[in-house]
Amino acid sequence: MQTLTFTKPHILNGALVPAGVSSDPAYTLSTTPPGRVRGVTSLSGTPTASINWPERSFDIDGERLPIDSVERKVWVKGRLTSARVWQWGQVEYELRYGNETEEWTAKDLSSPDTPVAYFRSARSHIVHKNEPAQLTIELNIPPAQLKFLLLALIYSEVRRLDVLGLGKRPTEMVVGAIS
Repeated sequence: MQTLTFTKPHILNGALVPAGVSSDPAYTLSTTPPGRVRGVTSLSGTPTASINWPERSFDIDGERLPIDSVERKVWVKGRLTSARVWQWGQVEYELRYGNETEEWTAKDLSSPDTPVAYFRSARSHIVHKNEPAQLTIELNIPPAQLKFLLLALIYSEVRRLDVLGLGKRPTEMVVGAIS
């Protein structure tokens, strides 16, 4: 098991460092251009990986993956659920957000009883210190699959925050308040 903590409140810019250890980041994230519109979020390391927000695609080691081709909605008894299935190659991950736990759970559908990873959203507190977002990886995952899963979790969390109106940058909130 490995736990990585985001170093900044905004998960699209910053680093993921091993929890409880002051060492080099496992990954860094940077989003361009800085400003109102999201451009490309790059994840450091090998293989290369990024989210192209305007084109709605992932790029992993030069392979472009349109989000519509790797993400699908989950229907149960004719009803749409909040879960999404992300597939790249032969591996399918179900990502589900738990409102009670405020975290995403990722399961490999080839063994759905065993969670692969958890992504806990950042938590803001008034009285005590805020808690940064955190990723816990339960199983060994090949590097390219881990990058895919990490991109899927980040994409899902950012979209969830956007829907709630919490994913806006300060400049977007000011412009929205003025207009």
